[in-house]
Amino acid sequence: MNAFTDLLLNNIEEAIWAVDKDLNLIAFNAAFKSRFSALFGKEIYEGMPLSEMAYPELYVYWEKQYQRGLKGERFTVDYETTLNNIHYVFMISISPVVNEKGEIYAIAFSSRDVTNRLVSEKTLERTRNELSRAQIFAKIGWWKLNLKTMELILSKEKQMLIGMPAPGEELLQMSLEAYGSQYVLPEDLPIIQYAVGQLIQNSHTPGYQYTLDYRAIDTSQQIKYFHLHCEITPEGYVSGFTQDVSLRKQAENELRAQKQFMEQVLNTIPNMVFVKDIEGKFVLVNHAVAKMYGTSAEFLVGKGDKDFNPNTEEVEHYAKYDQMVILTGKPHIIPEESVTNPTNGEVRFFQTVKVPLLTEGESVQMLGVSTDITERKKAEEERVQLMEDLVRNVQDLEQFAYIVSHNLRSPVARILGLTKLIEGVENQSDLNKVIFRGLIDEAKQLDNVIFDLNTIVGIRNSQDEKRSVIVIKEILDIVVNSLRSEVEKYGVEIQIDTSEVNALYAIRTYVHSIFQNLISNSIKYHHPERKPEITIKTYFSPKKEFICIEITDNGLGIDLNKNKNKIFGLYNRFHNHVEGKGLGLHITKTQIERMGGKIEVESAPDKGSSFKLSFVNTIINDLY
Repeated sequence: MNAFTDLLLNNIEEAIWAVDKDLNLIAFNAAFKSRFSALFGKEIYEGMPLSEMAYPELYVYWEKQYQRGLKGERFTVDYETTLNNIHYVFMISISPVVNEKGEIYAIAFSSRDVTNRLVSEKTLERTRNELSRAQIFAKIGWWKLNLKTMELILSKEKQMLIGMPAPGEELLQMSLEAYGSQYVLPEDLPIIQYAVGQLIQNSHTPGYQYTLDYRAIDTSQQIKYFHLHCEITPEGYVSGFTQDVSLRKQAENELRAQKQFMEQVLNTIPNMVFVKDIEGKFVLVNHAVAKMYGTSAEFLVGKGDKDFNPNTEEVEHYAKYDQMVILTGKPHIIPEESVTNPTNGEVRFFQTVKVPLLTEGESVQMLGVSTDITERKKAEEERVQLMEDLVRNVQDLEQFAYIVSHNLRSPVARILGLTKLIEGVENQSDLNKVIFRGLIDEAKQLDNVIFDLNTIVGIRNSQDEKRSVIVIKEILDIVVNSLRSEVEKYGVEIQIDTSEVNALYAIRTYVHSIFQNLISNSIKYHHPERKPEITIKTYFSPKKEFICIEITDNGLGIDLNKNKNKIFGLYNRFHNHVEGKGLGLHITKTQIERMGGKIEVESAPDKGSSFKLSFVNTIINDLY
């Protein structure tokens, strides 16, 4: 080599060397000498055989490469090695060297450090893959449009978006017209055409951007929603990205449908539903609110009650509870409040529930639901008035009964006295005797009726303060003992069980009278062909709101199919073979109902009767 060539070779970064046909080193530059020494830890010299240059494990590899070069092959190989714990990659070019006769007499090598380039290429490839994965994950595809030829270039990701079965790594080129006819919904083609017109008009304005939404048809004939964003490049092309927003559109459509459904529900229900902010302005109202204020829901939003309601007192009332709910964060129930219709002045009454409502921005609003109770309020007022009238009528009737019974007592007593005097007169005709006998009987009967009427009126005028704690078994024993003669006469067997409950809070005289009437009736109307049996049992009702006493007998019984509505009436008798006035059951029913209880009966002819007494349970539990 001449001096210039030698200087040139020794000042380049590439390592260059050559070997002869016998694989001996015949030439090398400074870069090769330095790199060789660094890699193998020894100096090189001209004529150095390959066997000394390479370690045994590398000799076979390099001999093979040298032999390829000796056969006239030109090629490159990547050689990887580690130096000072740093990984290197060298691209080695191998070329045969020929003489004037065209004979190969040596092999030339040049080695270039391509480590950084390969790292960059791998990094770039990794970045491309990550970008591709990101685009696929985000359903985004890149494309490019030539505004002069109307040719489209589609990336692999864009090909995947439109559902191509086997998108390749290479870019796909197709005409815009073909793309539109195959992949754009016909109804949306005008959107694409208009966009292209706008882009052509601004093709000389680099950076001009355009966005649009359109519907596409993929290869499986499914409709997709695409969002397109593009920009004019400095070269006059259109470069853009398309994103599949079908899921978003589906969610938006579902949300819109849900919103429409909720609006339909809100506007169908008769309740007034509204949402207010901290300033008392309506955020949401349904048609019921708008109707009450004589306007539209849209007009109400953003305004407050004071903008429509002329009643200042009502407006202040609403504001008071609105603020209380929002500031305390606690719900509140307003049993009754009035609302005045500004168009006709009509006042209606509502029961309102107000609850705090936390919005997305962490601010608190107030949700209110008002139920119209106007008709219920009117009905309640009418019911109260009716009850007052009824109580007044009952009081008038009782007063009338009292007056009648009181005022008749003296005349009847005088009639009875006079009849006794006449009865003592001698020498009366037989006719007069019959007349006076009948007059005396009727006067006595009238006296009995007045006495019974006084008894009933006296019961109805009794007061609750006469109530006391009563031991049930004690009263029953007193009653049974008072009927001892009848019990022994007919051989009556009486069983009493008060193990579950043995006390109640009631009027003692009433309870005694009730037991006396029912037990004496069971004895009086016993069945003549079997031994009289009376069973008395006490127990609680299922929810313990009543103390129940059941008195059952095996007597003659009553035909309830015929007498159900008469059994507790005045002077109703169902067996005439024994004496009685038909007053006892009526008095019993009056007495127990006066104490807030009730009486029920089950009976059948020749089967006996069972009377169930239910007293209101007001006894302290410790008494049981």
